[in-house]
Amino acid sequence: MGEFDYEGPSHEEIWKKFASENLNEKLEGLIEAASEKANAEQDPEGALVYLETALEVVVKSDDPTEMAHVNMLLGMTHWRLNNFEASAASYEAGADAAKRGLKSEMEVNLLVSAGRCYRRMRAFDLMRRNFELALHLAQECDHSYKSLYKAEYGRYLRKVGDYATARVFLEQAHAEEPPGPSARAASELVRLLLAEGETQDALVYAREAFAAASYMNDSRGLNSAQFLLAQALVANGGAEEAIEFLEELRTRQVFGKIKHKVRVDVLYAEALMKNSEWDQALPLLAKAIPMLARERMLSDLGRAHALRSECYVVLGNMDGSANELLAAVSAFEQAQNLSAMCSSLLELGHMSMLAGDWEMVGVYALRVVDQVLMSFTPVYSQALGLYAISMARRGEAFVAEDAVSRIGDLSELSGLELAHRLHAQTLLVSGVRQRNLAAKAVKQYLLLGRDWMAKELIPLM
Repeated sequence: MGEFDYEGPSHEEIWKKFASENLNEKLEGLIEAASEKANAEQDPEGALVYLETALEVVVKSDDPTEMAHVNMLLGMTHWRLNNFEASAASYEAGADAAKRGLKSEMEVNLLVSAGRCYRRMRAFDLMRRNFELALHLAQECDHSYKSLYKAEYGRYLRKVGDYATARVFLEQAHAEEPPGPSARAASELVRLLLAEGETQDALVYAREAFAAASYMNDSRGLNSAQFLLAQALVANGGAEEAIEFLEELRTRQVFGKIKHKVRVDVLYAEALMKNSEWDQALPLLAKAIPMLARERMLSDLGRAHALRSECYVVLGNMDGSANELLAAVSAFEQAQNLSAMCSSLLELGHMSMLAGDWEMVGVYALRVVDQVLMSFTPVYSQALGLYAISMARRGEAFVAEDAVSRIGDLSELSGLELAHRLHAQTLLVSGVRQRNLAAKAVKQYLLLGRDWMAKELIPLM
């Protein structure tokens, strides 16, 4: 967030300014004293006393620009003390003063700072309000940092799951001139596109972000860009090339932070899995999982458990796989990563389906249905389909038919969502219609590589 600039005037000079009848001199002395407290003495609480007095002085002078400046310093000091609510209030008061003083760029900066405070408070509606006001004004006044702020806002929106809006701002930032914000936007677009399953486009942006970081001689940015490039390569079937990048990254990060090294190890394990080197991936995951738990890296922890579950399936340890998925659900739930949590719940439902435990199929599917929004259509409709199959298998035809009709209200089903719906419908009818539906469901399952899901339907064809 930045700190005060302090060149260290003597205490005598500061006290002379305190005693001055001139409001501007008195204000200057108070700010210098606050600066010394905040920086030289590392006492931000002590700095607040001077800044609050400075605010009283500036109110008397009725200078909106100085009022904006003092409120900005108050906001910075409250931020250092983790008083985010007070910090946001100071920044917004400063923005109002800057508006009165016709200082548009200063107003933009203060609105953005308030938005950051609301993000830390998880008050996302207020975060949006401040950023959108700031970006609208930044566009009007052609603010120097407008692209940087767009990239930042897009990143925050991606993190709260608003991919559509995030993509708009990130693509705008990427298309604009300054290379720094453009490279940051490219990196964020990689993360967003990977989350949306657009892996080929993600790889294009990842290569660009890696090249930009290489040219900009930014070691931290290079590490992040190289990690993202490896991630995109894994998603596009380029595991061998990803492993080369990750080995180079692991060598360079020998003295890096634990959290960065652990993330690299988890991705390295995933790349090994894509190369069918399951036995080599398991030791890496076993080493990473305790550290992820210790560092409270909950989404990464959930991902590591989900990967280990996948290893156990291939190695035939189904009980171990189920336990790993339960651990993944718990981690994702704590991280408030709804999408990943629901994906793990669905896999638990599929495993229960394999075991013929139709009651647990319904339990896991209903948990997803109860928690996701209709906007998560693939997850929602897959869960509804599983629930319908479970109810049909348990003789609850009316409930199953209701679930099937709800799936029918959704548009353009494909993949597992379509296969599950056809499966449920097959169990609810008889005769020629049953045979036709069973054939369609079996075809869908075989195309998706879910042969075991098709087994009970083959005799009905």
